[in-house]
Amino acid sequence: AFDKALTIDPNHVKSLVNMSRVLIDQKRPDDALVTLRRAADIDPESIQVYRLLGRTYHTQGKSDEAVAAYRRAIELNELDAWSMNNLGLLFLETKRAEEAVPLLAQAVVLRREVPEFHNNLGMALEHTGRFRAAATAYGEALTLDPRYEKAKQNLARVEAVKVRLSLEFVERQ
Repeated sequence: AFDKALTIDPNHVKSLVNMSRVLIDQKRPDDALVTLRRAADIDPESIQVYRLLGRTYHTQGKSDEAVAAYRRAIELNELDAWSMNNLGLLFLETKRAEEAVPLLAQAVVLRREVPEFHNNLGMALEHTGRFRAAATAYGEALTLDPRYEKAKQNLARVEAVKVRLSLEFVERQ
């Protein structure tokens, strides 16, 4: 359907963006990249294009390019919670948790209703040793979606760490 739309209007950015999503899902990041670059040439102000470029570069293991694309999306729209979330996750994966915290915190502020954002913030807080705050973030994710298994597991893990740290503190006294 996107090919057909693009034969009618080869410069239809929305079709290019949606085609790239399909290509990403089909594990064809090189093809998605070609499509997204074409879309960026046509509409260099498209937040979706840069967010998807970030996702595509990320799947290719090109962290620097992914960071630049997500930052560009955020520059274009400082309220783009999804790019903030995705960049925060990339920072977590690349052992840059301190850089992830403010991005993920801002994503939560902008989109309180997204349990994944709370969970991701919890992971960043946990990786920076802020276990109490991480537990709160995981709890918020579970308040929004009580069946969210990842958040349940993460909360259980930080609760166990908090208990272990408390026991170690008592033993030292």
